[in-house]
Amino acid sequence: MMNHCNICNSDYKNKNDHMKSVKHLKVLNQYYCKKCNVFLPLAEKENHLSSNQHTDKNFYCEVCQKYVTDKKSHFQSESHKKKSENVTEITNTFYRENDIVVKEKTYIKYKIYDNFEEEIPKILSQPFFPRFKYQVSYLAKFTKSTNEKEETFNRWIQTDLLHNFDKNDAHAILLEKVDDEELEGSGFQFQHIEEGIIEIYKIKDIKASSYIELPPDYQNSKSVINIKNDDNYCFLWCILAHIFPVEKDKNRVSNYYPYFYSLDITDIYFPMRVKDIPKFERKNNLNINVFELINDTLNPIQVNTNYNEKQIDLLLYENHYCLITKLHTLINKDSHMQHVCRRCLTAFSSESILNDHIERCIYQKPTNITKSNIC
Repeated sequence: MMNHCNICNSDYKNKNDHMKSVKHLKVLNQYYCKKCNVFLPLAEKENHLSSNQHTDKNFYCEVCQKYVTDKKSHFQSESHKKKSENVTEITNTFYRENDIVVKEKTYIKYKIYDNFEEEIPKILSQPFFPRFKYQVSYLAKFTKSTNEKEETFNRWIQTDLLHNFDKNDAHAILLEKVDDEELEGSGFQFQHIEEGIIEIYKIKDIKASSYIELPPDYQNSKSVINIKNDDNYCFLWCILAHIFPVEKDKNRVSNYYPYFYSLDITDIYFPMRVKDIPKFERKNNLNINVFELINDTLNPIQVNTNYNEKQIDLLLYENHYCLITKLHTLINKDSHMQHVCRRCLTAFSSESILNDHIERCIYQKPTNITKSNIC
């Protein structure tokens, strides 16, 4: 069955292929790079083809946050060394009482010898990577008295892999596992923790993708617009839907085609990575917040600091962006509580109360909220 494109006035079978076709992109004054899988303004084609991002996709420096053509010479450059020294200095200053056993590009391993309950949250609150999973292990010492003789043995007890945005008390989880060991009937009694290990694993940075249906509570919410795109621009369509709202068919991409170049996307590559959003904000004088939906829990992963300016709120689910039109109704039944703190997702009845709250909240780590707790 053939479909018709109103933009380039031509028929097509496969929409995804058609969106990338020269004929269609020419009307939009766009260019699609197959190698990098990005859409760009046609005027940026030559610059992109000669850019590091296009000519060398093999190495991306996490410290400097840019692509490099020569990995060896880049590591020897003064700019890279300076940034690396800054990261090392901050890490070593904070963790001088703990041992960094392993430190690699995507993996860090710490040993802790005391103050476990206090040290674990301290370590995990540091910005190692934008997204990471971690596992905490304790070497627990047990003793057992038999015939006036005391037997001793050590056993490693560990948590499952935990996500850095989830609310988990690793210390409490491990102590509960210690209690389970005592209750198994072995007769051994827990004495103390010999040492602890924290292993931190980097998760790949999020890139946007095409349309996906949300979980029912969110898909059916009138506070969210889930635009049905089949390209890499879901982030951009959401921003345009906020700036140029429509009354009908809010989830149709065609409503926002006319405004595609109303925003400055020079040197902005799609699909949009979360860590590139601040650059987009600066170019377009916008304030954007992103809340990732993981296991029915909203996690603030990008919160801008212009708290008193107009905000654009996005929901990210399995790498697909959606527009949140009314954050206060999404997280709270009480429609009168319209003033929301994006850091802790708490709603207030007035802007003055919110401002008082923010003065304290900015010193805390962004928290999350579960849908089951608010519906």
